[in-house]
Amino acid sequence: MSQQRIFISLVMILGSWTMNDVQAQTSRWLLIEHYGNIEHEEQSFLLADFDYSLESNGLTNALLNEAVFDGKINSASSAYLLDSEGPDRLTLAGGVRGSLTYLLQRENGLNFIFSAGMSDMITSSSTKGLYQLYLLGNGPFEDQTMSLGSSKFRYMSAQYLGFGIDVEKEQHRFGLTVNIQKVSRYQYLEINDGSELYTAPYGEELGLSVQATSYRTTTSQSKLGAWQGTAATLNAYYVFRPSSGRSLFSLEINDLGAIHFGGFQEQSANLDSTFSGFEVADMLHGGFTISSSGDLDSLEALFGVESSASSGFRPTWGRLRISYVNQLNNKLSLMITGTYMAGSPLPEGRVGLCLHLTNSLALEPYLKVGGFARANTGLSLAVIPSSRFQVLLRYGLLGSNLIPNNSTSQQVSGALSFGF
Repeated sequence: MSQQRIFISLVMILGSWTMNDVQAQTSRWLLIEHYGNIEHEEQSFLLADFDYSLESNGLTNALLNEAVFDGKINSASSAYLLDSEGPDRLTLAGGVRGSLTYLLQRENGLNFIFSAGMSDMITSSSTKGLYQLYLLGNGPFEDQTMSLGSSKFRYMSAQYLGFGIDVEKEQHRFGLTVNIQKVSRYQYLEINDGSELYTAPYGEELGLSVQATSYRTTTSQSKLGAWQGTAATLNAYYVFRPSSGRSLFSLEINDLGAIHFGGFQEQSANLDSTFSGFEVADMLHGGFTISSSGDLDSLEALFGVESSASSGFRPTWGRLRISYVNQLNNKLSLMITGTYMAGSPLPEGRVGLCLHLTNSLALEPYLKVGGFARANTGLSLAVIPSSRFQVLLRYGLLGSNLIPNNSTSQQVSGALSFGF
């Protein structure tokens, strides 16, 4: 019995959505110190970087690949969610990022930074019951109560321009960049703690209690042409290189700021009702369809949804990152990184051991744990023939390729730097 139409209809009302590892200002120095076996040279440079990632603590790569690349999810890929094992809360984060950064090196040590980029990101942290309901329906959970909250979903697409300064003084380096972002899409849904769904035996009755709020901008324009909100964000970093020259420490704060929306749709639902008879049959067995605005208005009234035009500020997803590089010898280098993003259930740790195959070629196996995911392993390949040219590729699809039903993270990222 497929009984998920109430949930899907509620999501349609409250706002629908679909389904970086490289930080521009400091990544070039990390490239040279960790992956390069060359002399460091201060100079102007142009850096391009990109990142694709999709990470979860419990949604498998088999399921994620079907959702993202096939547009549908087979029952075999989601059946494992019926198991009692695994986390009670499921997290998901991912999307694509890209940026272009130019640093103008000046003789007086006061350097200028110019940057442009884009990001298209989604994060969620929800009860396992909400994913079970969405992917499996409530048929397998007769005479059970499914917890739907607390759950949060957040999606944003933006493009930005940035300007900043970079100051170097002996062993220290400081940087500060201000970015102005054009927000083209923003959607947020929060289902409060205590929201739940009870399915009576044989589906004769449904008890639904939901308190939820959503914010969403219009999607009538293309992402590139739309300007739904304006954000001001701050990036700052500090880099320290001891006099020994064999190690490096960096501290970064990224995307710290707020978004102002001149107008978005705010909706809230406060429902505590029982559905039975005609309503259940029509809504859960295909007899209920939304074919006009009148039907949608009726559905909103049924769920107690209130809609209003609103404006105001929303926070951005700030991140804190600490990195440490130690050149163990001429052939090996160790890099340890810790990252925390606002809204993440846990900090993320990364350890990479770089093997310098030649003076210009390096290979690094790495391990990531925490954050929105359980764990992920991958390989980095760096080509650094001189301090004027560096290429880095990170391949974090080993689990997705080899054990898709037992891995939960995937990532591909890279950077290309030219010195002048």
